[in-house]
Amino acid sequence: MMGFRSVVVGGALWLAIGWSSVGLAQDGAEPKRAIWLWSQHGFPMLDSPALSTASLEFLQQKDIGTIYLYADRDSWHMRNLLVNEPAKYQSFIAGAHSRGMEVFALFGDDGQVTEALGRPERRDDAVTMFQNMLDYNVSVAVNERFDGANLDIEPYLQPEWNTPPQGMTQAQSRHLIATQYLDVSAVFMQMKQQYLNDLGQDAPAAFPVGPSTPFWFETITDISWDNPLDAVTGPVSKPLHEHVLDVHDYISLLDYRDFALSRGDRGDGVAVGRTDGIVFLAQEELAYADSIDKPVVIALETVPVSPAYVSFREDSAELLEQELAVALEEFQNQWPDPFAG
Repeated sequence: MMGFRSVVVGGALWLAIGWSSVGLAQDGAEPKRAIWLWSQHGFPMLDSPALSTASLEFLQQKDIGTIYLYADRDSWHMRNLLVNEPAKYQSFIAGAHSRGMEVFALFGDDGQVTEALGRPERRDDAVTMFQNMLDYNVSVAVNERFDGANLDIEPYLQPEWNTPPQGMTQAQSRHLIATQYLDVSAVFMQMKQQYLNDLGQDAPAAFPVGPSTPFWFETITDISWDNPLDAVTGPVSKPLHEHVLDVHDYISLLDYRDFALSRGDRGDGVAVGRTDGIVFLAQEELAYADSIDKPVVIALETVPVSPAYVSFREDSAELLEQELAVALEEFQNQWPDPFAG
């Protein structure tokens, strides 16, 4: 979910970051854990070498292998550190790499209405945002570069998703928003490939780029879109989640439940016996990803959200780990190839 996440550690609010998806696992490696790190707490860390070091040490202790680090102008501080103070990113990323962590550039900001970046009138903003990150990577040493990118721009947050403009049905409005989102996604991927070409690298996996997408994209069917990255010419109609997986290197699936298989009685009277858990909701995405050899990482929520079964916020760390262990075993047994953590 785009926005600002909090994780409570040891009974205290430590950082406004989210227990998120896990970084892309290498073949044969144990899947990594990752965390979203947004600007209002990420920027103070970038500003302070001491806080940066302490934060990286803490995350390392928590087995975090990948950090999704905000990398654009932010609407809270009205700062763009990546453009104006890149040395701060250089230091932080080098420190993360020295600890064996990856750092992905993270995009998505409520105040900048990034959910609308797919619109033609916002295309220049989208290109500038992504190009700034690529330019940064080209200008710094290898150990100071981002390892990939995570696009948390969530097109369905646009008002027109639920309230279509006059003269359009909801289905038509959603189709338009979805195809505009796919169009700008293809632009990002073309920019990424040009960046790799300039570095003399051929494999797209050398710099994975993917979005955070909700599990319910599978319910948005009959999206007709002509993928410019596909050798097949002409529009193809398929569910939105399939188009999204086709165009990107991976997806981070917003799989927001606080139970792996079924929700037992936790004394809160909420959703007892409910079975649409983390494993169930990811099945269609994992199945399609398996068919096209793409990875899926599973993202969970820890902020206060209603209904309560959407987030682990009210649950103990022990319960979170318990449910993650169940989900991990199911995913590794059923979808060992596409499941990336």
